[in-house]
Amino acid sequence: MIRILIISCCLLSLYGCKTSVVIHSEPGKAVVYSEGKKIGVTPCKLDVEFWREYITFSIEKKGYITQDHFIVRRFLDGTGGFFTLGWPEDVHYRLMSKEEQDRRRRWLKME
Repeated sequence: MIRILIISCCLLSLYGCKTSVVIHSEPGKAVVYSEGKKIGVTPCKLDVEFWREYITFSIEKKGYITQDHFIVRRFLDGTGGFFTLGWPEDVHYRLMSKEEQDRRRRWLKME
């Protein structure tokens, strides 16, 4: 009974815990949206509840293709050879311009 109480308390304490992931883009100054809300302009910090399995977001910039992304919580290499379950500190994305997409499509049609 005591074990169940201790485990329940530990899980409840994690419920409100948050961490953050910094999102970068190339080129910079792209707008990041998550769950329909504007988060900020890259580089920007996205707050994530620790208990979530994954997060989804999109990156938009005029003249570039809107990109939808997701990040999955994963095991991170900790100190002393231990692994911890968590989120990466920062992620980087390269945006594709609409002109670059058109060039690639034309190139693929030539083959």
